[in-house]
Amino acid sequence: MATKVEVFTSPTCPHCPAAVQVVDEAKAKLGDAIDVELKSIADEEGRQAAINYGIMAVPAIAINNEIQFIGAPSLEELLEKCKKHDITLILSHVNEQPMSVMQKANFIEHVGKENFCAHIDDALKRAEELSKN
Repeated sequence: MATKVEVFTSPTCPHCPAAVQVVDEAKAKLGDAIDVELKSIADEEGRQAAINYGIMAVPAIAINNEIQFIGAPSLEELLEKCKKHDITLILSHVNEQPMSVMQKANFIEHVGKENFCAHIDDALKRAEELSKN
């Protein structure tokens, strides 16, 4: 089952686009493992959902019906929260230059070296292994 990610925004919020961008990046990396819903407090449905959560400021991000962030998180922070909900990022065929940047940023340790695969077939095998656990 996909992890539910709700992003609460306002059209006048200067920080909301950054929160949406981070969630879009996470969606691009995690695919169908997360289900993203953008909710604007400018419309009645979004405003009521924000009230139900007790949200007092935007941007805000809820994961599986719990507020996890007020403000725009970094991609690493969002991935860490997703990991707590049993979502694993698996990367396939990472080129030398991006890999170098990820090593310098300690991103590889964050994701786990075992989740970097040389080929898509290896990545699919890794995903299958994880799904059995």
